[in-house]
Amino acid sequence: RLPWGKHGADQLQVQVYDPTPAMLEFTQERALEKGGRDLTHYTLSFSDRLFDELHRTHIGALSGMDDAGDSGDDAKIAQVASQLEALLGAGDFIHAAREVHAALARTPQALPVIDLRGLVRSRIGDFRGAMEDFSRRGDDTALSPAMRIGLAEAKNALGDQEGALTVAEKLLEDEYESADIYRVAAKASKHLGRTEEAIPFAKQAYRRDRGDLSMALEAMKLLIDKGRTDEAAEWRREILENIGDSSSGAFETCLWAVILTATEWETIP
Repeated sequence: RLPWGKHGADQLQVQVYDPTPAMLEFTQERALEKGGRDLTHYTLSFSDRLFDELHRTHIGALSGMDDAGDSGDDAKIAQVASQLEALLGAGDFIHAAREVHAALARTPQALPVIDLRGLVRSRIGDFRGAMEDFSRRGDDTALSPAMRIGLAEAKNALGDQEGALTVAEKLLEDEYESADIYRVAAKASKHLGRTEEAIPFAKQAYRRDRGDLSMALEAMKLLIDKGRTDEAAEWRREILENIGDSSSGAFETCLWAVILTATEWETIP
């Protein structure tokens, strides 16, 4: 369809952006959902890459930003940060983290690179350090989706469940969905006593990551606690139908058996 789009743009004398070169550089497997097989949906990391490129090559120029405040070193830093974030999402994490710190040594005040360090810190469990880095902007909507997930995880770990849930819900409102987002939302909702919200969040976390039996078990426990035995039975069937896609999950499976025994398993068909 794109050649026709280019032809139409030429006739109308308007610009058109072709994402094909960026996709080829990024690789189709990393750029498109379902390992490159879904030709209609970009991955979140590739969407961010396209936004950065569009802003640099089209939007910035149209708004006059190419010659004012977003040029030279700033543009280069933004481009490097975008590439490093893609590497963190799909490459060797240790190598990418080292590259982030190397970039930060060269440009210690560069916010895009500080944001990346926050993402690295969140993933290794340095949540206080992550919060320190992420808070420098003062507006978490300026962070990429991956960074906002890292921010939500840090808030959750540091006891700010309301804040974590707010970040997760805003991502979902913006139509960013992933197992990580639902996982954070489920944990935060449960801690806040909002079980009716925690159950569907936990279910969606498992549906998007069949290897996460802990989330499947969490949903089951909450359903049993709420006395929703019919729904618990249906959920059990769904888990069993998809258990082949999961990792061994030996610990979760044993814990599941203990919990179900303790809660009168025979009440669930």
